[in-house]
Amino acid sequence: MSSLYRTAEHVSELSRIASVNHGLDQQLSQQLKSLVITRAQEETQIATSVMFPLVLLPVGKTSLALQFAHSCAGDGIYDAIFWVQCETSVTIRQSFGKIAEALEIPGAERDDRHEESLIAIKSWLKLTSNRWLIIFDNVDSLLVESDKVLRPYWPDGVSGAVLITSRAYFNFIRDTNRQGQTVKPLDPKQSWDLLLDLLGDHWKALEIRREIPELEIAAVKSMIKQLEGLPLTIEEAATLITNDTLGGRTIARTYEAFKDRIRSLPERLSIFRSVSERAPDPLWDITFKGLSRNARTLIGVLTWLSPDAIPIQLFQAKDSSLLPGSPQLLHTNVTISPGLDKAICQLQEKKLIRYNNRVLSIHRVVQEAVNFQSVEDLQESFDAATKLVSDRFPKRLIIGTMYQEWSRCKQYTSHVASLSKRLSEYSKSLALKRSTQFVELLAHFSWYLFELGDYDTCEEIFDTALTACQDKKSLLYSQLRGTQSGLFFDLNLLSKCREAWEETLQIREESLPHDDPHVAGMVSNLGNLDLPEGNVEAALRYYERALQVWINSSEESAQPLAKTYLSLGRAHMYQGNLAEALRYTAAAETLAARAMGTGVGVMANIHYAAWKSYDACLKIGIASMPLHPIVGATWYSLACVEFAQGNEETAKAISRLRSQARDDGPIARILWKRATILESRSAGTNKEEVFALKAKANEIKQRLMASGEGGMIHRGDDDRAEVDEEDSYDALVPLCYR
Repeated sequence: MSSLYRTAEHVSELSRIASVNHGLDQQLSQQLKSLVITRAQEETQIATSVMFPLVLLPVGKTSLALQFAHSCAGDGIYDAIFWVQCETSVTIRQSFGKIAEALEIPGAERDDRHEESLIAIKSWLKLTSNRWLIIFDNVDSLLVESDKVLRPYWPDGVSGAVLITSRAYFNFIRDTNRQGQTVKPLDPKQSWDLLLDLLGDHWKALEIRREIPELEIAAVKSMIKQLEGLPLTIEEAATLITNDTLGGRTIARTYEAFKDRIRSLPERLSIFRSVSERAPDPLWDITFKGLSRNARTLIGVLTWLSPDAIPIQLFQAKDSSLLPGSPQLLHTNVTISPGLDKAICQLQEKKLIRYNNRVLSIHRVVQEAVNFQSVEDLQESFDAATKLVSDRFPKRLIIGTMYQEWSRCKQYTSHVASLSKRLSEYSKSLALKRSTQFVELLAHFSWYLFELGDYDTCEEIFDTALTACQDKKSLLYSQLRGTQSGLFFDLNLLSKCREAWEETLQIREESLPHDDPHVAGMVSNLGNLDLPEGNVEAALRYYERALQVWINSSEESAQPLAKTYLSLGRAHMYQGNLAEALRYTAAAETLAARAMGTGVGVMANIHYAAWKSYDACLKIGIASMPLHPIVGATWYSLACVEFAQGNEETAKAISRLRSQARDDGPIARILWKRATILESRSAGTNKEEVFALKAKANEIKQRLMASGEGGMIHRGDDDRAEVDEEDSYDALVPLCYR
């Protein structure tokens, strides 16, 4: 008996897999199963991925894929079926965490073991004799380029099946073995069978006895043709037909209302949608017109959010001004308000949303069908969604961290990302206003992503946030640019980093006193930038200037003060001043441990850079910032110390997770190190592999250096006139992670 691992909690269709697939189940699901079996038999002799992209218009991709998965599980076609929710890079990460738990990988239940778990999952997929299928659902919903996000998770060099659901055929991962199949909407007979099933036994009995009036049959044929075989809209049509106040339990009356609405329907304020997606608009408009104000406000807010796993806590707020038009939707305790409860019930009755276990969900088709009456109506719903999410998302002090708030951030991450994405989509045709509160939300969110190490999503958020921030001389803009420059620094894009940090410093010096902590933060950062470029004296001057500000500031400055001590220690180490280096580093460790504890990120840097305590660094890094470059750097350093453990492979894998599809400095350094390890061990037996690895490493290095990435290696021993080969690869990695 196969196992279906439900790796995406709260997927809205999970609880109604078969509810709208009656017409699809026997025909389309069987077609897919036949395709899978045939292709799998053809591929048994070669170790490659068997891929089946499920490509459809909005006919219920997720529902069909789930029906197909359950059918395959019941028939024993696969021993293991895994589900990956591709709404954002974060949901992909969470889904693979569930897969690791299903495979009982040690430590899989811990979020801080993601990289190790992912490596173990890919190893299992490659080595197992079990027949498996991975379903990547809604790949085209990703915030950033799909191939970049999926690349680290793609099962390379394996013998198994991958099913992708998407609204358009596209080889997201650029795999030459991939063969696409497009699942079409329901044909007229399937549509009629589904509608009858949804209308109930009375209508089915009339059909069997051939007693359905000709007028009804004519209306059915016309309506089904215009709905273009979309199951979700056929389900909605059934709801309207059985509504005494509208259809009066006749198809003809419902169709007449449908035609009347076509003639009066104004131009939609919406993102781009295909003809088939726009066809049911009159039907949706009829449904939405009958909503109460509170229900209308609620579905307007849900339109902007990630469709799955919307926590009811989002509406738990003390400030009624967050929803000035519908304050009844807000509640101040665990029990939801009567107004919210009534609005949820109304939307559920009309099959527009689902509510289960204090979690709301809404179909993507419904989200896109919501008919905003004017730009003002659209703006009001966007502002309401922004206020609610902003009220719940943790805030970051401009010189602080958010490590202790990661669990709360995680709960709302997909919703902030959805707000940003959907605003960008609407902005292509409409000039919506971006409030200061929205920009502040993105500022906090981008910092969280930066700490997490999700650099690709972070860059996408910056594109929206920096454009949305109207005042380019404001402290809010400087906060965004400051975080962006930190990202540039970690990616070793030093020229871009300097430009952004200098702009940030200029804004703050014009708005704040010279000894303000926010100014000192940028001053210290410029020192961090000068140091890897060999300007040690300039770096020391920056550090000393910042140091005086931190010393004279409040207790809240303990963290930046500890970081500045660490930077001073590193600078003196580069000058060969060992005693001074140890003194400052010890001060950094003492202060950080007293003010923040021994498990925070700055302690990982202390262990790595000063004491070379790689095991201690790795323990902190994995626990608090698993995607951060210091984790990959630590694995690399451990590999250098203990070749026999094979850690260079782990370093490469983890660095690839951060680098995504991009060959960057850490990848080049690891390839070079692996070549030198093979060369020292093999006694000339692996010449071809060594040559290939070194050639690839050198190719990446030359390209990166030509594009301005990388610094120089400054050493205290003046006798060393030239930088050796290892130094040239170290220079491709940010100084803190060498």
